[in-house]
Amino acid sequence: KIMQPQAHDTPLRAFLTLWLGQLISGLGSSLTVFALGMSIYQTTGSTTQFAITFIVSALPAMFLAPLAGALVDRWDRRRILMACDVLSAALMGSLALLLSSGHLAVWHVYAVAALTSLLDSFRTPAFLASVPLLVKADQLPRANGLVHSGEAAASIVGPLLAGFLVAAVDF
Repeated sequence: KIMQPQAHDTPLRAFLTLWLGQLISGLGSSLTVFALGMSIYQTTGSTTQFAITFIVSALPAMFLAPLAGALVDRWDRRRILMACDVLSAALMGSLALLLSSGHLAVWHVYAVAALTSLLDSFRTPAFLASVPLLVKADQLPRANGLVHSGEAAASIVGPLLAGFLVAAVDF
């Protein structure tokens, strides 16, 4: 017998759908920054340029987080999430085009890493502020646990996958 979803399952389902999408987005961001850094290291042999990739991906988030949080509270969170994810995908697509055409330069990687960080500094508070709006109060601890577990998983699995992909793909 197939169980039909109950009306009270809808907010939880909406949260789980959003959570899964943001988990994939966070995993992609983590994977990308590490893979880009590794590709720079493989191309240049410079550990300094490898480290700069992580610096340019951390600085925008560090400086913009307070402002981004305040702005997210005033704007439509759903649009912020969609815009940040679409723009991040477009940035990754631009890197792929540059790579395939043979025009990818180190500064392109730095620019995309910084812009992706900027977008993540808006995406993350928009997502976190949406959680209590999507689940009932008694489900909030579980939802918050999923959110933070997903962030931890993305920060661990992303670089791990990136290492395998960089080793497997010849830049």
